[in-house]
Amino acid sequence: MTALSSPRYPIKTTTVSHADPIAEGVHLYRGALSVLDVTGLLRPGYASPNLRVRGITLDDYDNTAGHFTYHRKLGETETGCFDFYNDSDNPLTAADIGLPCYILDDQTVTRESNGHSIAGILDSLADINSTFSEKVFVRIGV
Repeated sequence: MTALSSPRYPIKTTTVSHADPIAEGVHLYRGALSVLDVTGLLRPGYASPNLRVRGITLDDYDNTAGHFTYHRKLGETETGCFDFYNDSDNPLTAADIGLPCYILDDQTVTRESNGHSIAGILDSLADINSTFSEKVFVRIGV
């Protein structure tokens, strides 16, 4: 295929939803960055190198008492581009746009890759006019 010589109308995909079994002893809050652990169970995001980001949690799911052990409740998540807090110790900057960023916790992403799993691709900074943007937008699940 050659380069464009006229307008193109690309197909845009929509967000993708998932439903996964929730791990014991966790509380997934609505809007949390959620991950699958090594056993395939849904958890809030945390700093670990072996997680797979799944999406943003669509509802509150409280399994701190472990009620969903034998009859696993499914937690619903959605992929897309969402805002997260920017780690103040290892902040993402405009130079990181288009590059992977990493999970610090269920609402914070970091530039630090060592000991962290990929959250997604940094899409933009919420405040491009300052030296530190408290919020950043990250494409997850893509």
